[in-house]
Amino acid sequence: MSSIQYDDLRRTAVGFLITDLNTAMTFVAIALNADRNPETKSRNMANARRAHDTVSRLRNNLRCTAEENEVLDEKLHSLKTALLALGESF
Repeated sequence: MSSIQYDDLRRTAVGFLITDLNTAMTFVAIALNADRNPETKSRNMANARRAHDTVSRLRNNLRCTAEENEVLDEKLHSLKTALLALGESF
């Protein structure tokens, strides 16, 4: 695979990981507002945690740029902080 093709593939993969993290933050927001429905809260926390774990694992397969790593680190940190606030343990 040429360098240009790999760069395109990497950028696309990083875009998917960022989308997963953004979606996970939506799950966190739903969980935060689901005090009356523990099942909804639990399900959305589990979905957000699964996204966190998946992105953490998959990013190790990519040779990200420093900027991409910074974005992923910030989003993962925000997600982990929000999950901890909801009572999730790591």
